[in-house]
Amino acid sequence: MSKSQLEKLFEKASDSFISEMYDVPIQQIQNRRSDFEIKQLGCTINRMWREEELAQTVKEILRIVSNEYNNGNIPHTNSTPLNSEKEFLYMKATGIVRRIDDLGRIVIPKEIRRSFRIHEGDPLEIFTDAEGEVIFKKYSPIAELSNFAGQYAEVLHKNGGLPIAIVDNDHVIAASGMSKREVLERRITKNLEELMENRAVHITTRDVPPMNAIEGLARKANVVYPIIYGGDVSGAVALMQGDENHIPTETEIKLVQVAAAFLGKQME
Repeated sequence: MSKSQLEKLFEKASDSFISEMYDVPIQQIQNRRSDFEIKQLGCTINRMWREEELAQTVKEILRIVSNEYNNGNIPHTNSTPLNSEKEFLYMKATGIVRRIDDLGRIVIPKEIRRSFRIHEGDPLEIFTDAEGEVIFKKYSPIAELSNFAGQYAEVLHKNGGLPIAIVDNDHVIAASGMSKREVLERRITKNLEELMENRAVHITTRDVPPMNAIEGLARKANVVYPIIYGGDVSGAVALMQGDENHIPTETEIKLVQVAAAFLGKQME
């Protein structure tokens, strides 16, 4: 892909458009443009980001650019391969070097563990490429069922009539009854993370307020049940507040409980 073709593709979206769509700091996108020596856009369409057709166009743009980046057809300052469009915006060198000990172990710096919420005992996937690069990625068993989880969320929403969110230990992987573009990939809150670590359940009552479960989302959770797989918590199913706040019924609570148990069973 030539530079002129690349610039032609990026005429479709502004920095602020991509920033809002992928929930990525605008400075990160500007840095990427600098890496690839792509000029700042002359047009701005950030107000149109909600339109589905335009959103799909930008996703396709980022997919193509990511592929060209990985294939070495676009000059870049950071040679780390990319696995998704969003990683195209985020991948960067940390400048940190670590040595492997005589048992083949390597220490991930505390700052990185804290930023990515990597805790002791968390599983990591290991990826390699033809250029000899090794990439560690947090492993999420339930994320592999994201399509199935999305379908289950749709069914729950249709039967219960309230918004549903399904999360792994870090992010929202499926949702129904809410704008998916606003919810998917959002990080879970510390409150929800602690709830899952304790294998606890949250149910809103007259005495217990709804839980703030998803970062940056005003809508709170009325019911939360953890998803247990192999003896470990792999995520949770959350029944979110509707347009009108109400105390969840026994039926709604049971639907969420069964959904969490069923998804845990599917991962076995």
